[in-house]
Amino acid sequence: MPVRGRFYLTKSANGDLTGEFSHDRSPAVFTETAIRTPADQPPAHFTGTYQSHWIEDSGPVQADLTIIPVEGSDRLVNLRWNRRNSTDRMFNGQAMIVDQMLIGDYQSA
Repeated sequence: MPVRGRFYLTKSANGDLTGEFSHDRSPAVFTETAIRTPADQPPAHFTGTYQSHWIEDSGPVQADLTIIPVEGSDRLVNLRWNRRNSTDRMFNGQAMIVDQMLIGDYQSA
């Protein structure tokens, strides 16, 4: 049975992301940070690649986060979290952009 959850991520002035998420396997709310890579990507939009970090009940987790626009929309994006330096997909998500914030949901791959 897949893990299902929800999240929000806000963008800092340098283009990095911070936010919180929760899922159906724990009553806790967790913090996530994502550092834009490479750092020279323009921070004006959410799309791009990031090194994502969070801590769950089982301990620290690192992933490569890719955010790509949904075709035909300037306010929707797809998110993919892969195991760090791997093509193994961990989670898929979709979010909408609202006031420099992503608000969305995700599920395990």
